[in-house]
Amino acid sequence: MFQMIRNFATALTAILVLSACVGNHEMPATMSEDEKFAVEQLQWLDKADPVKDAAAAVASGKRELLSTGVRGGVLPGVDPEKSADYAETCGYTLVAGGTDVIRGDTHRAYLKRASEYAKAYNREMINHCSLD
Repeated sequence: MFQMIRNFATALTAILVLSACVGNHEMPATMSEDEKFAVEQLQWLDKADPVKDAAAAVASGKRELLSTGVRGGVLPGVDPEKSADYAETCGYTLVAGGTDVIRGDTHRAYLKRASEYAKAYNREMINHCSLD
């Protein structure tokens, strides 16, 4: 019985520790100041929901799509052949914290998440942006 309680306590402790690690996005000590700053600009993604955010934007009358990259901005989730039409009709804005300059591995991972966020957001928004 004692062994079973001890195993349970050990498992519970491990789960709590791992849960804290998942929610705690501490930056590696070796990260440069430039990368830390760049990552901080994208940490909003930790709590973002592209579907809810798109619905809130539509409810407030906004129709802009999200672009990634400053030069030659891409509209993730939008048919490349129709991107220019959607951009002209509904407008677009750069994902908050987005940039073409990659400051390190953690920053690269956040930029990838930003692109995935924009893809899901744009897929919702194109339903509210008529090209007719």
